[in-house]
Amino acid sequence: MKHVNIKPLTLSAGLLLSSTTYAIVPVDQSNVAEKGVSGNVGVSINGQSGNKDEHEYSLSSILRYGQREDSWVLITDYNYSETNDIKDEDEFYSHLRWTRFNFFSPQVDAELFAQYEYDDFADLSSRKLAGGGARWRFSQDFDQAELKTSIGTGLFYEVEKSLSTGGEVETTRANLYAKFLYSQSSQYPFDAYLTLYYQPAVDEIENFRSVVISGLEFKITKTLSLTLETELEHNSEPFTDVEKTDFEYGVRLSYSF
Repeated sequence: MKHVNIKPLTLSAGLLLSSTTYAIVPVDQSNVAEKGVSGNVGVSINGQSGNKDEHEYSLSSILRYGQREDSWVLITDYNYSETNDIKDEDEFYSHLRWTRFNFFSPQVDAELFAQYEYDDFADLSSRKLAGGGARWRFSQDFDQAELKTSIGTGLFYEVEKSLSTGGEVETTRANLYAKFLYSQSSQYPFDAYLTLYYQPAVDEIENFRSVVISGLEFKITKTLSLTLETELEHNSEPFTDVEKTDFEYGVRLSYSF
């Protein structure tokens, strides 16, 4: 087994473009986890005092463990902010996934996952879900570049609870996704990635959620990189008086070791 290697450590360093805490859920770009433990951790603390008192905190991480044909991935993200002593963001996301590579056939993997999250300002007291599916992965080489693609399908069962009413909604959803990672290794190396999720209810296709996450990561040095990211999330049937679509963007400075 390899020695523990947590990488990269993300330093937001005040490079945030969004007016609220940087809250884009980190994306696991790896098709295959390294043997042993690897990952990345990001921390952001921002504040302002004077005419406006503002405090923002963000913590995110991706931890991976790979052994033989198995891979475990734990993704977490927490964001909290206050303006003039009034809370204006409080959300948490945690996702655990197990993958058995080449389970069905070469390059077709099996996946099981569980997820928990809450978002006070989306009237979401909690969302708990568990499910599984299959993932097809392949790659294509170019001149000093590589395109990695993953296409997945499956089902999951979820329970959502409203913060304002306490009511619960139980839903079985299809889980369809595609991930694309383009890596350029020329004189000016960079990574470009796009992740798409579509999750309709199996008994009511008009009830769906969709997520689009995209980003560009530029290599400044062997240990430093600059990442521009956006996230678009749409829920066709949110709880009462909640916007259906959320959009976030930000810039992140990362240090790898």
